[in-house]
Amino acid sequence: MTRFPWRLGTRLAPIAVALLLAWIYSDSFLHPTFFGDQGLRLDHADELVFDAGPRIWLPFLQLHIHVLYLLHAPVGTFVLVPYAYTVLSLFLLAALCRAALRDERAAFLATTLLLIAFAGASFQWLGRSLYQEVIVIPLFLALVYLFYFAPQRRRLFIVVLAVGMLTREVFWIWWLAFLALHWRGRLRDLRLRAGVAALGAIPVAWLVWTGQSPLLTRDVGEKPILLEGLGRRATIFGAQLVSESLLPLIVLLGVIFAVVLRKRGVRGLSFRGYHVFSLVSLAAIYGYVLLFRPFQATAENTRMLVPLYAHLLFWAIVAWRDASRLDGRVGTAIRIVCAVGVLSLLKVHAIVAVLGGATPRTGTSWEPLHLTTRLDGQDDWRTAVGGALLPLRKERATRLNVVFVDVPKEEYIKFWVASFLYDARTVSAGGMSLTAADVVVAPAGAQIPSFVRRERLQLPGGIVRDILVRER
Repeated sequence: MTRFPWRLGTRLAPIAVALLLAWIYSDSFLHPTFFGDQGLRLDHADELVFDAGPRIWLPFLQLHIHVLYLLHAPVGTFVLVPYAYTVLSLFLLAALCRAALRDERAAFLATTLLLIAFAGASFQWLGRSLYQEVIVIPLFLALVYLFYFAPQRRRLFIVVLAVGMLTREVFWIWWLAFLALHWRGRLRDLRLRAGVAALGAIPVAWLVWTGQSPLLTRDVGEKPILLEGLGRRATIFGAQLVSESLLPLIVLLGVIFAVVLRKRGVRGLSFRGYHVFSLVSLAAIYGYVLLFRPFQATAENTRMLVPLYAHLLFWAIVAWRDASRLDGRVGTAIRIVCAVGVLSLLKVHAIVAVLGGATPRTGTSWEPLHLTTRLDGQDDWRTAVGGALLPLRKERATRLNVVFVDVPKEEYIKFWVASFLYDARTVSAGGMSLTAADVVVAPAGAQIPSFVRRERLQLPGGIVRDILVRER
């Protein structure tokens, strides 16, 4: 009887899920829409660091956008950035399962369940969005892998941590917690200690230059600590743990570790240092969130849960490892509990709704699964824009000067930045001269001297806009 190739299955599982996600994201690759902060990043693609109102984003994600812009890459290429980091997360999860679970069959089962949960969890939507959180997850998983399973690669560990500290400020807290907890332990190596300590220059330099405190700050400097409304923020946070399907896994992990402690004592817990690091750093991160309300502009923003989600992914692997060391029926029952906990990350109700065609393209569920059944005939307005301006582009053979008249900022960011990414774009202010404009985008029926309508567009949401070009 041929033995099932568990090891090969573990290695192929990330590839299979990556292809599934490519199918799920295919409409985003073909018809990308960059709304909110990601559209703002694209609007400033010619800059590496820019001031977005009260925020100045750390530059690592913007570096990707800036390089692609300099290469004049097609707009759909920008969506490949978050997809690439999502695929990296898949391979890192599989690598962590193989390293932590020496048994090939256990590694295959854990990898399969974890990747299925990852593909259908709330945060899968990050894989097609230009948000820093999509980089946070694989970088965190890479640090865990390097620290526990490849300690000889200390230089790479320092490089990855430095990249993280240039990606999202939660790495500043992780760095500080790691430094405090391991100064006399794992950091006995003087070169590793010096390298990790030197990374402190990154937050210091950033704070001095920008005057911003860590973790998605908006107006902390003006309102240092806001105890008022603390209960409401805690309620929102608790509701998100439920709505994003994290609370069931947290509870079941607690049950698993409680059983392990009862049966085998503290020594039965693998990677006890990770337990301490997780609890300390997450307490610091979410203590900050509750006290300083850094998300006051978007109070129910689910991105605040990404650091917790990243920790839980490895917690699940650790729980499976510890459960597999329990004997008899107890061990079997606890492994089943662990499998149920991992699969509880799936937003089953939203997935069923999408498969039934009932879930909208966007919404509070962030659409954890969207299966594209048709790759043509979508977003005809984009094609119309290209066709309407093609003769002018051939004639000019250079970028156009495009002015947007009476176009709201949100609409401009969501629809027009990507459409005219490599042109000179200006949002018209009152009384602005249009002398230098080659193209004007305006509400339907707008009459602008010296310009004629080339195309009328029907945008999503019932928006109607005219494309006007200069009269010859």
